Amino acid sequence: MKSILTILLAIFAIISVNAQQNFDTAIHPSINASTVKVNSLFTDQTVFSTTNNPFYGNSKKGMTIMPNSATQDVKVIFRTDKSAEAKIIVLDESGKNVLQQNAQIAEGNNNINIDNFHSLNDGTYTIQLISNNETYTSTFMIWK
Repeated sequence: MKSILTILLAIFAIISVNAQQNFDTAIHPSINASTVKVNSLFTDQTVFSTTNNPFYGNSKKGMTIMPNSATQDVKVIFRTDKSAEAKIIVLDESGKNVLQQNAQIAEGNNNINIDNFHSLNDGTYTIQLISNNETYTSTFMIWK
């Protein structure tokens, strides 16, 4: 069941990217997918992440979602060209805001932990990173 769900999510992400490319020829998003199994003292958690709109189009800069095994939370890794305030919002499958936090980002590489991520139930979630009047998204799945 998990493998079918993973395949369906990957197909959905590819279709979403292709649809976006048809409407926006200025940006050619790439799709990166990864699955990471995190084993800790109290729980096992698997995170599947797809990133379908990188920060800087075709350059090597982008947004990545990774589990932080030390805290059982997730970190967002990205690069930006200037310092700014950022808002990170986690939405569930219905679009409901389930987590939100503010962060100060610096020029260059950034690594921000999403607090209380371990409290989320199994399901598909979307992370929105809002900074400099732009919104970047990444979709991920959790199953424990």
